[in-house]
Amino acid sequence: MKTEMKPNSMKKGLELPSELLEKTTLKDAKRITVYGNECGVVMMNEAMTAMQIIRAVDMLNTVTLGLIMRLENAARLHEDRCRKIAVPEELLDLAGIPRKAPLRICADEGEIYITVADEDDDDPVDALPSFLRDLLDDCELDFGVLRCLLESEELIHE
Repeated sequence: MKTEMKPNSMKKGLELPSELLEKTTLKDAKRITVYGNECGVVMMNEAMTAMQIIRAVDMLNTVTLGLIMRLENAARLHEDRCRKIAVPEELLDLAGIPRKAPLRICADEGEIYITVADEDDDDPVDALPSFLRDLLDDCELDFGVLRCLLESEELIHE
């Protein structure tokens, strides 16, 4: 179940629509566990049956798949703006750069410099938890485009 709320209604506290609460066990909960980060909040009844836990996992899976689809769409749109340039293998060989090495590309006064990226260069894809990298890999998300999208920090709307 998805319910949308306007941010104005959250300035003095969070008031959940009664029709949303009526469909959950939160209305009868003695304690509610709240999980959150800078992107969102999940509230769960602290006491649930096994079937309720399974339904909660199913709901979280649905949300996860929706977010991955949003990420895939954003990556496709971003790919149109993010230009790929294939560096000919002969040029890499001439420069002594291994063919599969991560590259750093800089431009200065009309010249382009291509070098091997330092090992301490932060790769935003490497910062992802391994289970998430595996999941995105299973979804066949292009990590090059994802890397470019992560570095852009652009907002992604539904």
